[in-house]
Amino acid sequence: MDQSKTARRGFTGFTLVELLVVIAIIGVLVALLLPAIQAAREASRRMSCVNNLKQNGLALQNFSSARGHLPPAVVMVGIDFRDNANVMLLPYLEQAAISSIYNHDAQWEDQVDSVLSSSVPIFNCPSSTAPSPLAVQALGDIVGDGPPDTFRIEYAATDYAYCKGVFDGWCVLPGNTPASPLRLGDIPYREAGMFDVGTGHSIAKITDGLSNTIAMGDAASSTNWLLCQGSGCGNADLVPKGNYPEYAWNAWIVGEVVSSVHYSLLRAAGIYGCTLEPMNKSPVTETFIDISDLTTLACESHYPNNPNGAGGSTVSNFRSDHPGGCNFLFGDGSVHFLDDAIDLVTYHALSTIAGEEPASGL
Repeated sequence: MDQSKTARRGFTGFTLVELLVVIAIIGVLVALLLPAIQAAREASRRMSCVNNLKQNGLALQNFSSARGHLPPAVVMVGIDFRDNANVMLLPYLEQAAISSIYNHDAQWEDQVDSVLSSSVPIFNCPSSTAPSPLAVQALGDIVGDGPPDTFRIEYAATDYAYCKGVFDGWCVLPGNTPASPLRLGDIPYREAGMFDVGTGHSIAKITDGLSNTIAMGDAASSTNWLLCQGSGCGNADLVPKGNYPEYAWNAWIVGEVVSSVHYSLLRAAGIYGCTLEPMNKSPVTETFIDISDLTTLACESHYPNNPNGAGGSTVSNFRSDHPGGCNFLFGDGSVHFLDDAIDLVTYHALSTIAGEEPASGL
């Protein structure tokens, strides 16, 4: 007998049923492994975010040692928004190349394109879904000192915000001139955070202790977080679609706060974070200055229990694309992951520089 014919008759192969069973088993294994793989990837991304915040913390400490105080969140000269804290930390984050071409005598929007679009890895969390650099198209002149025009610029994003405390208002004192820096009004000490416009606190000013005070936190520039207008805002108050994205984002170079004067030309979550509203509130409250607050020098915030609001100004809440909470850098350089179900009284207290807050909150 022909042996080759015998061998062919003895080979039966897989039946259709057997093949389907094998495919089903592989599918089940993949379904079981995929969540574990995704969890491992997110754990790696979160650890990268923690390391970024630690690097920022080290830069803040080095800046404070060299200057005797922390950097202000942003410096203003007259009505011009100049250097923000991110810009001032560049030399301490091994970003001397970008710092060397930044024009410290010009506003942020007047910087060269290569600065505006330069990504700084330490300012970005890999869990964030926002593109960086982000292409923005706007019509008009933001500062009102030139003819309207259409321009398209790429801005590199940041996913972290400086803690403004529980105070969500903005205020200044009279007497500002183009030659003088902005001077803050009477922000209640018990509501103030480590950072604000024009304020560079000394370490001695933080009486609550560095280990008990939030310096920075997650503030994802992410497509997962839509923006809304007003304190306590929700889905009914979403920002209108326009040339700027309607989701929470901010460029690391932009220290300016959106105002009622140029709202149609600039919208952003801002480099500022406030604990007045819960962590991971969605949609995210927009960082916004109501100019009437400034002209009346109201210096009002929505804390603690004013459902109608004491002013039209707001500050964005902290948020992250990490499940269940946010990473926070504390003044001593440590980083902690806080659950978004944290008691608000505790959350408020951790964000302020004042010590011995009353049991009611601050």
